[in-house]
Parts: sequence; structure tokens; C-alpha cells
Amino acid sequence: MRSNTHAYTQPSDGAESPLGYRKAQGNRYSQAHSRFNPRYWQLRTWLIAAAVFCCLLIAIIVGAVEGVKANAYPDYSALTYSLKDSCELSIGGRSC
Repeated sequence: MRSNTHAYTQPSDGAESPLGYRKAQGNRYSQAHSRFNPRYWQLRTWLIAAAVFCCLLIAIIVGAVEGVKANAYPDYSALTYSLKDSCELSIGGRSC
């Protein structure tokens, strides 16, 4: 006759592994309410995840807008240069 146990049965001895798996039968481990499964998250965890997502979204939008602003117009700042009376360029053994 077949046993009527399934993966989410509470073990009679209450043994748990370090990763949150509970011992079902023998040496097999079944996953019961893993912290990586969003179906079992608490309200606090959902609020933290939503806050992190919103901050990340705002950071991406602000970074994109500021990056576009930085490249929107050419730089018209004053240049400092002077003209020289003599040429110091030498091309192919000839100088100016």
C-alpha cells in the first residue's frame, strides 16, 4: 500500500536544514515556505522590495535625464590660445 504523504507535510520530528527545507520522509528534503519564493513573503518584505524597486527606477530615470542634459548643447566656454610668429612644425625634413 502506498503512503499518502506529499512534499509539504510537516515532519513529526520538526527537523529543518539550514536552507529552510524540512525533512519529509527519510533523507529527502522538501521545500516548505522558502524565503526566495514570493508567494510566502510577508507584507514587510513586499514593502521593502517595492521601495528598492522605486529607488532603482528613480535613479535610472534621473541618470538618463542628467546624461542627456550634459550632452544637449556644445561647450561655449572661453578658450585661451595665442598665435606665434614662428612655425615649429617640421614635415619631411622641411620646416615652415
